[in-house]
Amino acid sequence: MTLEEMEKRIIALEAELARVKAQQEPNKADPKWVAAQSGRFANDAGFDEIVRLGREYRKSQKPRAAKKSVRKKSMLQTSAKAVIVLKRPAKRTETRKKA
Repeated sequence: MTLEEMEKRIIALEAELARVKAQQEPNKADPKWVAAQSGRFANDAGFDEIVRLGREYRKSQKPRAAKKSVRKKSMLQTSAKAVIVLKRPAKRTETRKKA
């Protein structure tokens, strides 16, 4: 490839790159484009189905809580009963003496 061919190719590539960059720049004419798009899918059954499926997928990706073992549960119940027993006031066994 000669030097002239390389220069022509570089010029063509730079022009193509400039064209691609111009296409990718955001539209600066309408800064409130979000407001113009809101409500676009209102009352659309297809969009509602997409939302439902997305929600189901995200829910399926969440880790499920591990089930508590029977042993842990019984230990919790036992300690709760012990706390209740410790907090009860002592019964008075004194009898009043008649004078």
